[in-house]
Amino acid sequence: MGLRMTFANGFAVGMLFCSATGMVVRLAFPYFLAHERLIPLVLLLASAMGGSCIALVLRLLTRRALPLTAAAFGTVSGIVLALMLLPDSELAAPASASASPPSSLVFLGLIALSCGVVCGYGASLLQRVVRRPWVWLAGASFPLLLLAAMPVSIAHAAEDSGRPPLFLYGLDAGTWTVLNDLFSKDDLPSLRRLRDEGSSGVLQSEQVSLSPRLWTTIATGKQPEKHGILDFWSTQDEHLRSARLWDILAAHGYSVGLFQWLVTWPPDPHDPFVIPGWMARGPETHPSELSFVKELEQAFQTGALDALKN
Repeated sequence: MGLRMTFANGFAVGMLFCSATGMVVRLAFPYFLAHERLIPLVLLLASAMGGSCIALVLRLLTRRALPLTAAAFGTVSGIVLALMLLPDSELAAPASASASPPSSLVFLGLIALSCGVVCGYGASLLQRVVRRPWVWLAGASFPLLLLAAMPVSIAHAAEDSGRPPLFLYGLDAGTWTVLNDLFSKDDLPSLRRLRDEGSSGVLQSEQVSLSPRLWTTIATGKQPEKHGILDFWSTQDEHLRSARLWDILAAHGYSVGLFQWLVTWPPDPHDPFVIPGWMARGPETHPSELSFVKELEQAFQTGALDALKN
């Protein structure tokens, strides 16, 4: 087998396994790299070129470069699969130096070894049956690529029968130094009850304490450099790059109602309602019948409430 054929086989192996891994990851974690376009392409090319390099190196040592390359990629894919199947508690459990290997490591090793053996044997059979294995390997990659690249569906929410309700309430600039003083004066009894009967603590914030940045960080769990909302001029349709809590819930069938959360304009079609926060640049809501709420708010902000009444 010539070097060009070896290069093509390794390239196709890397592309196939990257596509298969990407498909599995996308099915398990729909929002992982959902807003990225360049990174998945770079990973695909890196995997394909890595397969070619491995195959060429192995070709210098043995004529079984294709099966060994497939076995190497199969082992790595098996490790990724095992890590996805293992619960977090198993991965985080420490093991003493004198103890036997934890069951999680044994499971990971068995999955990785099995995947490596199966992939290597399958590639060996393919090499015996067909003259150009890379054509078949590349052909198998394309449907997997299509599945891995499928868009994240944010469908309208279905009925929520049996789903536990979740309520998230944000109070801008509601620091404990202010709230505790009000609590001591018997003000805000409902908030004080939440503190006394629930859990509370002091959260670490950013030095750049701009409300749109912080509120979006709370909603996404990511830093501003990741989610894209940096200042008061940011909008979700132009700058947001990360899914927020309610986007994920809506994708899993929960109904979502948003009222006055920052950086939610223009409104997404979440049901039953979305009324954007005070940074909205227009009165649009979902459904549109609720736009009078924003019209009243914006009239109050501009001092035109009396004119609106007339």
